[in-house]
Amino acid sequence: MLDNYPVPRFKLLIEYAGTRYSGWQIQTNARTVQGEIDRAVRRVTARREFELCGSGRTDAGVHVLGQVATLDLQTTLSPEELTAALNDGLPADINVLATTRVPHRFHARHDAVARSYLYLIALRRTAFAKPYVWWVKEVCSSSVSCTPATGAITRWRHRCLRSRDRASTADSRFGWPHPSGAQQTARAATLPSRPRPGIFP
Repeated sequence: MLDNYPVPRFKLLIEYAGTRYSGWQIQTNARTVQGEIDRAVRRVTARREFELCGSGRTDAGVHVLGQVATLDLQTTLSPEELTAALNDGLPADINVLATTRVPHRFHARHDAVARSYLYLIALRRTAFAKPYVWWVKEVCSSSVSCTPATGAITRWRHRCLRSRDRASTADSRFGWPHPSGAQQTARAATLPSRPRPGIFP
């Protein structure tokens, strides 16, 4: 049920390729995803007073398939119209998937229930996936079998998942923003060493 606050709150579901950005959060001397959305809101609504809050921060270069943000904005645009208008004003590597009107008690960060991380490891050179994978060249030599079971890959996957667990613990230990106690999961996947039939390997 929606509330009667004078300024509506919208929930944005966002995807982006983070190659060109220094993470989510606005920074003074760097290009960020939040900064681009902030500029798009200003352009398409001619508003200067609004609040944009993301569900969490990301590091530079991180890609996101579905990040939630809240936007407190006085506008006559419907959620569908706002989605279309923002996408018209955003760079091609940032896309608003959906916009929904929500009550003010909803908070993108505080109400987060889960965060998932996917790490992609390439076992061969690839023309399509290069911006999105880590290519482990030294493992794919003629003397070493390029399989997901390769010792170096396996050890890296374990370290990757353990470091994500430690980061979650550190967040709470140092008082960093994790008020929702959101469950964090991490997965590591490998791109096969031999291409498969199809458009994308």
